[in-house]
Amino acid sequence: MTETSFDAALAGQRRVVLFHATWCPFCRMFLPVFRANATGMTGWEPLEVVLDDEEDPLYARFGIDVVPTVIRFDDGAVVDRVNGRPYVGLTAKDLEALGASVAPGSPGNARSPVRTRRRG
Repeated sequence: MTETSFDAALAGQRRVVLFHATWCPFCRMFLPVFRANATGMTGWEPLEVVLDDEEDPLYARFGIDVVPTVIRFDDGAVVDRVNGRPYVGLTAKDLEALGASVAPGSPGNARSPVRTRRRG
């Protein structure tokens, strides 16, 4: 996804965006959790962005140091975020921190995360 197509996808929308990479094992573990639970964030449309190129300008633009990272955007502006943790990634509890309704039996709902949140 280019910066232009990313900006177009955010324009006038409320989006919860998962930034991930295909080479990342923690991203592969979290992807089904995101897909199963992000739709439960009322009023927020999920979007997946693959960042396989470590030189992708979206890394620098949004200060992404670790994938997976989930950021909520309202009309292109960052509202909230949960950063992946090195050697851990993210869990369903992280999505709950952003307002997702996570079913008790959902994949990845077992660990309690330590999260970093930034407001933009």
